[in-house]
Amino acid sequence: TIYRNGLWNDGAEGFGHVLIEFDEPPALDEVTWESSSGGTGARYRGVITELPVSWSEARALAQQLGGELASLETEAEADFLFENLVAFHSLWTMTNYNGGPWIGLELVGGSWQWTSGVPLDWNPWRPGEPNGTGDKGCFFSYLDGPRREMDDTFNGNVRRAFIVEFEPDDTPCLG
Repeated sequence: TIYRNGLWNDGAEGFGHVLIEFDEPPALDEVTWESSSGGTGARYRGVITELPVSWSEARALAQQLGGELASLETEAEADFLFENLVAFHSLWTMTNYNGGPWIGLELVGGSWQWTSGVPLDWNPWRPGEPNGTGDKGCFFSYLDGPRREMDDTFNGNVRRAFIVEFEPDDTPCLG
């Protein structure tokens, strides 16, 4: 185990975080869910802000970039995004309260829906969630590192990252 101060411990059967060596560098900033892999062709970008932002601020920034906060309309989409972008620690606030990035999920008229307008029809929630503590959605984990689990929280519960989804590029290949 490596402590935050850089010192090591050889504790038995302890597990926390691991270091992984990649043969090819992973795409830590942006990934595309290729249609050849069952995806929609949408691109996703993880954005880390200098100062933490509210959900509304994150949404405005996503729109300024030409996208929208990510709408994870299916479990397959959520799995792809988590495995290829969200699981990397740079998008998380690594404290006891592991605040993951904002996504485009909000409570509208008593029902959860994505910013795309599609109703939430699968269960992305961490056990015990949503617990009524807010009307915006984000990735969340408590004490145990990144998880593909969501939390309902309030707009002002600032985060240091968010996920932008860009529409598939329908530009035909001229080559």
